[in-house]
Amino acid sequence: MTHLPTMHEHKGWRAYQWPVVWALGIVAFLLGWRGFWNYAVAHGESLTVVAAAYHSLQLFVLHCPHLSHPDWQLETARFLAPAVFGYTATQAFLVIFHQQLQLLCLQFASDHVIVCGLGRKGLQLVEDFRAQNKRVVVIEQDSSNDLGRVARERGAMVLIGDATESGLLERARLRSAAYLFAVTGNDGTNVQIAVCAHESMKKAERTSPGNLRCYVHIVNLDLRNAFKASPTFLQAGEPIEVAIFNTYENSARLLLRDHPLDHVRIGANDPRQVHLIVLGFGQMGQSVVVEAARMGHFANGKKLRVTVVDREASQRKKRFYRWYPQFDKVCDATFVDGDVEELDVLAKVQQWCAEKDAVPNLALCFDDETRCLAVALSILPKLGEVDVPILVRMPNEAGLASLLTAAAGADLARRVHVFGSVKKAAAEVTMDAKLDVYARASHETYRDLRLSKGEKPGSDPSLEPWDKLSEDLKESNRQQADHIPVKLRAIDCRAEPSLGICLRNHGNLVRLAADQA
Repeated sequence: MTHLPTMHEHKGWRAYQWPVVWALGIVAFLLGWRGFWNYAVAHGESLTVVAAAYHSLQLFVLHCPHLSHPDWQLETARFLAPAVFGYTATQAFLVIFHQQLQLLCLQFASDHVIVCGLGRKGLQLVEDFRAQNKRVVVIEQDSSNDLGRVARERGAMVLIGDATESGLLERARLRSAAYLFAVTGNDGTNVQIAVCAHESMKKAERTSPGNLRCYVHIVNLDLRNAFKASPTFLQAGEPIEVAIFNTYENSARLLLRDHPLDHVRIGANDPRQVHLIVLGFGQMGQSVVVEAARMGHFANGKKLRVTVVDREASQRKKRFYRWYPQFDKVCDATFVDGDVEELDVLAKVQQWCAEKDAVPNLALCFDDETRCLAVALSILPKLGEVDVPILVRMPNEAGLASLLTAAAGADLARRVHVFGSVKKAAAEVTMDAKLDVYARASHETYRDLRLSKGEKPGSDPSLEPWDKLSEDLKESNRQQADHIPVKLRAIDCRAEPSLGICLRNHGNLVRLAADQA
């Protein structure tokens, strides 16, 4: 169904529409006043200035005395004034009844997108889907959230209320929606939304073909494991497909795909050890470390070396090891309590980056992007000619990110890489569009091989189609696929995106797989 157009969607006109309307209104009034005055003078009638002004104001509500042969000024005012009034009244009507009109149109909507929670992730989803000309319905509990206005300007419909209430989800036409995103700032609330949506879908018949795809943002690892262990959403014939995603992990996965830690070849006999230095060990820092540990298996057999610098490194280490008790078995880890703004800590960072027996990578993962910028600018001149990639977290691609790139200068720009974009994490990974291409292909190849040997699909959970796999098995396939470039680099080869998975070795290109989907 086509979207109900409003003037709010025309950003250029919206910026100056009311100054223009006011100017036209003043022009109409002055032309009317002058026209009535001229008419009275021409016909020898008595008319005061106030009376002429009164008659001119009446033109706005289509009230004008019958006059024979008015001049051009009065004739123009007779049409311009009602037009200005009509436009203003129409805009007032749309503002007052905008949501009611959208609710009416929503009754006939299908394959739309429901976004629960209007933070940076929610707004980015709104912008992405509106760019695809899809109808978007936002459910936001905080009526004072300024992003609600922004979402409406983007063309989304905003419902104020609690998304964990089935009645509000039904108002948003859950049964006919294509996607549901639970992206509030609270993991527990996101889980409740998914459960509520599941119960609502089971109570009523789906009105659109295909299942509803529900994406739940969960950061807390304990809650994620409990959610994945629940069989509620994995039963056959369910009208809703639920997937967990985490923008921190998504950003880390994108980072190591685009800027691998083994940015130089690590052969079987290479004595160097890949070293990841992480400044800031919040959610993003932990996600980068975990993703690096998953991929950090190199041809020389040396463990990935990880050094974490954080004001609360020891305290955060305890919680991290509770979640990942086997971490020391795959990484050589060091946790340093300190502030990188202190000179002695900064000197240690310089020393680590300059070590000859290591392949260093420096990741700034502070939660505060202003602090990331300040630390990056302080570290850059200290490193001098040391060739170490500097990975700087910047959630927004514009603003501070562009300032950092400009400040680095041309000679350092090749070493400074911004990551953590909410836009990329939400758009590229959430929909499994790009990063899961090889993971899916790897699973299907494995599945076809085992089925060709006579095994039955129901005999092993790993033989299920991709859409029916548990999140743990999907993650296993992702890890295997993500490690393919590491293996290729170990033999001095690389992937060729334009042709699929390819090898380039000493100038010889060997095709290994079909074109990338």
